[in-house]
Amino acid sequence: MKKRAKIKRMIYDALPAVFTSLALTFIVFYSVSKAISFENEKVFDVRDNTIRLRVVANSDKEFDQKLKYEVRDGIVKMAAGLFSDAGSIEKAREIAYNNIEKISENAKTTVKENGYSYPVNVYLQKENCPLRRYADFTFPAGEYLTLRVDIGKAKGKNWWCVMFPPLCMDFASESVYTDEETLLACGFSEETVKELCENTEKTKNFKTRIAALDFIYGIFDKNKTG
Repeated sequence: MKKRAKIKRMIYDALPAVFTSLALTFIVFYSVSKAISFENEKVFDVRDNTIRLRVVANSDKEFDQKLKYEVRDGIVKMAAGLFSDAGSIEKAREIAYNNIEKISENAKTTVKENGYSYPVNVYLQKENCPLRRYADFTFPAGEYLTLRVDIGKAKGKNWWCVMFPPLCMDFASESVYTDEETLLACGFSEETVKELCENTEKTKNFKTRIAALDFIYGIFDKNKTG
């Protein structure tokens, strides 16, 4: 009888750990499956209808990062005028190709005015870009045509935005163009705009799941070490 009672007690004591392990396994499996789904969702035609801007700092030193933002501001303000009449990706590509030298000179002038002699190189090429969210619209990660601006050795952190459609912030007015009409006017279909909105919801849900998973991990680790 004592042996049987001892076994029951051992099983009873082990139940919390068993349930915790099962719950953790389920959460990990669910989160990973959702994460894989998120990363492999269908490719929107947005990647073929977008031009992104990437400004890479000389280094991660504070003064180089500050200079990066100065260069960014000058290019974004210039781009607002250049792309104001671009109603299609074809026209936007043409404008970008034809104004690489002007954009380069703009960046070089900003660098010089800030007291530096770094070289500046500007390229228009396909690059893998990170996921970016603009208000209600989230552009998926992937390969985009990118206007890349390298400052000096280009070894520092970079800054990204969407140049076309005009979603880069207007730093003078602190506003950002994210209305549906702007995207439609730039050749985006209603279906694509809808997908961009839905992608935002998926991103929010994904982050919520990861936060919940981190919380569970914290509890599990605490119980384990305690």
